[in-house]
Amino acid sequence: MRNGSWLGHTLDFVSNRLFISEERIGRLEMSIKSLLFQISRDKLNLVHVRALAGVVGQIISLQSVFGKIVSKVSRYMYKCILTRAIWNALVKVSHEAVAELEFWQSNARLLNKEGKVLRESIVATSVCIQMLVRSNMVVTEQ
Repeated sequence: MRNGSWLGHTLDFVSNRLFISEERIGRLEMSIKSLLFQISRDKLNLVHVRALAGVVGQIISLQSVFGKIVSKVSRYMYKCILTRAIWNALVKVSHEAVAELEFWQSNARLLNKEGKVLRESIVATSVCIQMLVRSNMVVTEQ
């Protein structure tokens, strides 16, 4: 087995690396593109907080592969979310938050090409799980 998929990740057993699935990267890019379009259409840079929070959630979920850069390049978006009065409110997206969105739009795919090097124990565990699933064995915790 060369590659495996697990929870929106792709495991490459040859290079011993973990990547975000192509589907998730594409979905993130489309979400960011839509949000940036909404921001550009509003003179005050107002968007629904749920739309911004959805994109930030997708970005934060990349941390398993991208590491600390995720929290460093999403803090202004998070600050915008914290200004909400209620979850149905509009929030003003700061220029810094727009720059963060543009960063992720331009760099998510590039960062994913590097992937994350897996430790041998993680790879061995995932291979064992794949073998159990294929043999229809059920593993229960006691």
